[in-house]
Amino acid sequence: MKKFYPLGTIVTLIDGTKPLMIFGRLQIHVDSEKMYDYVACYYPEGKISNDHNVLFNDEDIGNVLYVGYQTTEDDEYQILLHEEGLHEKNNKNQKMKLDYSDITEELCQHCAECCNLYLPVTLDDRFYEYLKARGLNITRDPKDPSNGALNLGYCMHNIREGEKIRCGIYENRPRLCREYNCVAWARYADVEKKSPTLQHAIKVYNKLNS
Repeated sequence: MKKFYPLGTIVTLIDGTKPLMIFGRLQIHVDSEKMYDYVACYYPEGKISNDHNVLFNDEDIGNVLYVGYQTTEDDEYQILLHEEGLHEKNNKNQKMKLDYSDITEELCQHCAECCNLYLPVTLDDRFYEYLKARGLNITRDPKDPSNGALNLGYCMHNIREGEKIRCGIYENRPRLCREYNCVAWARYADVEKKSPTLQHAIKVYNKLNS
């Protein structure tokens, strides 16, 4: 099992001279979505801003100047990192984002998150209270309370077979279902990192390809 340096460890990188202090492990770069072993700040300055964070991997370390505080809790946490498979996200078969071509029939049959139907509705306080009183699953956009979504639940034609969800009318499904692609929609709406449907599809994809 891979051993990570404890928090507070101070290192220099290969061909580097500036000391860096590790304050996080298994960190994902926001833009590239690539995972790194460590995130560090300059020493002795400390954390200045996110723009000054340094991400790197074990193989980038040139010298270890000081090993941080080691406890049994840290040892247990390192085991947890591996048990939860966090470090495996860097595996070549794991993806942090999907492409259009990744949305296949097999993936859809194991995901079916887009079959969890939400109906966009325009709300005022009176209509919102009415829907809630009827016991309907309604949510409001916190940034714009006049916009809401009514959750109608999963499609009546979904057939669950263990972990697989099969569409009972797949060959004759509506045109909207045929044309829908969660990657394309999320990119068009600029919510690729926020779409619950797409994030669920990514988890299912990685599970199928692990």
